[in-house]
Amino acid sequence: MPKREMPDGAGGNPLAGVPGVTAREGPRPSLPLEGRAPSSSPLLYSGALLAGAAVGLAVWYLTDALGQPAHRVVKMMVGALVIALFLSFPRIIPFALLLALPVYVLLPVSPIPFLNATNVLVGIALGMILFGGATSTRPHERLPGVWMMIIAFMVITVFSYFRGWAVPPAGSEYYAAALLKKLWLLIASMLTFVPFYYWIKTGKAARGALIVLIVALALGGLQCLRESEGARIGFRVTGGLGDVNCTAAFQSTALWFVLPLLFRKGTFSFRVKILLSVLVAIASMALWLPNSRGAMVAFAASGLIYFLLVRPKWVVPYLACLVLIWFIVPNDVRMRLSTTYEGVVDSEAGYETVNEDSGGRLDLWRGTVDIVLGNPILGVGFGNVPVALREEIDRYKASHNVYLQIAAEAGIPALIMWVSLLVGIIVIGVKLISRATDPLSKAIGEGAFVATVSLLIVNLFGDRFFHFSIASLVMFIAAISARALAGFSRSGSPD
Repeated sequence: MPKREMPDGAGGNPLAGVPGVTAREGPRPSLPLEGRAPSSSPLLYSGALLAGAAVGLAVWYLTDALGQPAHRVVKMMVGALVIALFLSFPRIIPFALLLALPVYVLLPVSPIPFLNATNVLVGIALGMILFGGATSTRPHERLPGVWMMIIAFMVITVFSYFRGWAVPPAGSEYYAAALLKKLWLLIASMLTFVPFYYWIKTGKAARGALIVLIVALALGGLQCLRESEGARIGFRVTGGLGDVNCTAAFQSTALWFVLPLLFRKGTFSFRVKILLSVLVAIASMALWLPNSRGAMVAFAASGLIYFLLVRPKWVVPYLACLVLIWFIVPNDVRMRLSTTYEGVVDSEAGYETVNEDSGGRLDLWRGTVDIVLGNPILGVGFGNVPVALREEIDRYKASHNVYLQIAAEAGIPALIMWVSLLVGIIVIGVKLISRATDPLSKAIGEGAFVATVSLLIVNLFGDRFFHFSIASLVMFIAAISARALAGFSRSGSPD
């Protein structure tokens, strides 16, 4: 019996010729503009936003003629164009987030609540995932176990916000509206885990994201260098995160995440590694110029732990590098570290010296411990520690220790959940180091391990985790590590 001819390229696929079905691959995953109702297409929203930008242009001319400030309308126009771009090409959102994290203070700020750049990025990314826009070839893919820890910590944090709203510390006022922004930024930063995990699925995408992160870190270093006016002695720069300690803590964590990529063979070609090494050297300016002792101690200590446990043959060269760096860094950096060391070893005036030199941290820690002991289960409410410290020691400041801060705000159970989350990331890193067969996954595992250790150390000296950029960086590390442990997809990957 003669064989029936199949349509060209069908390859025997019985679904060949059916609209929306390819000859070999079966049903195609829906893209933002495919197989969707026009009312739910990002193209519609993009067109509407572009039209709104055109209207805004007309309003600009009108307000300019009337003598009103037109720059606000221009910001709204640019924002509309950016939103249209992200809606049309949602896969670039994680890379835009990574590029923006080290220069957070340079992002545009809107006078309209919740329309700042970070909120727009996170909102669009989550919206595209929740409503099916080009997120994944498996849109209903289950998220890894670490996501449940993230959800649990977010729930406890939100509960502590309402707890503080309902039962504020004695004799104080609870500014719920002002703290809502801080709460939202923390929640939004932790929600970035979802777009990072869904979009960075292949080895090629992972390499691209890591390169973008290194470029972003170099931008953060250049921002610090610009602020320092040539590394002027005695001048501490706030950097791209708007705070000396947060900038240095971010850079310490991020640098240790990317450095193993340069140490391990097979992650990038030799020429690419040379270029990335130059960018990392530039990025290191954002670690030293803010002159944050906590970040520098965390960087040195976590590196020593990493080399002792993962690369013991490199311990001596690493210590030699630390000695060399000691003589290279600006003199004011050495002076701050030396003052602290002298106060620690001085048994007579040690407490007063260290306390005064650290801005009263020891008093703050002692007062926060008393707050924790008084409210061990529920805490005093999200953001209420400065208010409670004013009652305890007559100082309106944060605790400058994230462990005490979380325990005081949300209770010891919240602290256990937060530590469990970070330990979970370390466990993923250890599993990658021992089980992964490809160099990229092993390097990601090493980076996740040492970067999280650095974060745990640096938060002994401040509540750095609560900054949007730092929390988002942790979510990126968790997401790409969990993806590597699950196995990168081969589609489009050079692996």
